[in-house]
Amino acid sequence: MLKLATGRNGAGKTSNELWDFLYNKRYEGRPKFCTKVKGFEPEKHGVTLIEDLTKWRELPAGALVFVDEVQDYLGARSGREVPEWINEFAKHRHKGYDFIFTTPSPMMLDPFVRGLIGLHVHYSKPWNIKTFRRKWETVQPNPDSKQSKRESSPEVVRTNLKVFEIYTSTEFDTHKPRPPWKLIAVLVAALIALIGGGSYAYYTMNHISDKPEGDSVTSEVKSSDARVNPAPSGGSVGAVVNNDAGSVVWSLETVQPRIPGMPWTAPIYDQLTKPSDFPRIAGCVKFQTGPCRCFTQQGTPISMAQAACLVNIKEGMFDPWRSSRRQQAPQQVAQAPSSLSPAADSPTRLFQQESAPQVVPVTVVPDTEYSSRPWRSASAGAAATYVQSGGSFDYVPR
Repeated sequence: MLKLATGRNGAGKTSNELWDFLYNKRYEGRPKFCTKVKGFEPEKHGVTLIEDLTKWRELPAGALVFVDEVQDYLGARSGREVPEWINEFAKHRHKGYDFIFTTPSPMMLDPFVRGLIGLHVHYSKPWNIKTFRRKWETVQPNPDSKQSKRESSPEVVRTNLKVFEIYTSTEFDTHKPRPPWKLIAVLVAALIALIGGGSYAYYTMNHISDKPEGDSVTSEVKSSDARVNPAPSGGSVGAVVNNDAGSVVWSLETVQPRIPGMPWTAPIYDQLTKPSDFPRIAGCVKFQTGPCRCFTQQGTPISMAQAACLVNIKEGMFDPWRSSRRQQAPQQVAQAPSSLSPAADSPTRLFQQESAPQVVPVTVVPDTEYSSRPWRSASAGAAATYVQSGGSFDYVPR
């Protein structure tokens, strides 16, 4: 197999690959060869130095070869014919040869050999603090690109410091840790701002009701019949607490809706949301292919059992509030017509006494154009009764 190790100078490619070449158990018992490595004495470690890499085919079968700075031997070519000794790398497995190449960039390697690489290892050392390694089964032209990084997960490499005793490394001699102080300062400032802002918001929300009246944010809601707003039926959680001045106190509890999704149910709005009407059955309809439905005077559906809905259509339901609504209706004020003389231009008030309801029998004609109207009669042509009151008709189902 041809293994390619890449990485910038000082990233740890030579130190880690040389140590792996010498002491990895899977390489035990194999004849080992290497090209020149700065400060490394091959004979002390049972390794034979290769003076001429072009003669690699003369090595014994099963040989393991370490080639540092491979671009010095197998550099990039430009359109020339592939030399025979390079072309033979395509058959390196015939005798069990394995090669380990190191170079700063994969693009520095001969393109023919680059296409034969079976394992690409890339080393990086951000800010010269910790070494990371990524692996691919094919050569990555730009191992630092986002696409290449998505295809491989980084692993932390702990370099054995003893390797620097057997060869000379510029990384060991000259490179010093360079923490990203600017980035660290920005992150620390952002963290302080986040903690400070969160603490201020928490303090403000929890102490807003304890501030003096002149500094607190209040909403002056006057009540003509009570200074304390009773919470609507359903619970007293989050009830509004009024101070001595009769102002509604804003707090987390008073602005929290009692019913999720209905913000107007918050205790702070109790004085503004007193009901002015209540839902009543305005009519029911039985669809030919659907269920029986009843609707309020505002046209909203009423949740009702099917049996009760059918009874309302067949028998009707007594309305105990009808008389009270008529008594509370305001007297009508009309303007007399003024077509006969100029003197008739002044308005004339007509006070009318409400007479007894006049029952007018009518016949409901089926409406084929708008079949989805909920106020249609249950059956076309069925008799119905309308009670005339105050110039309008109230429907009374039979």
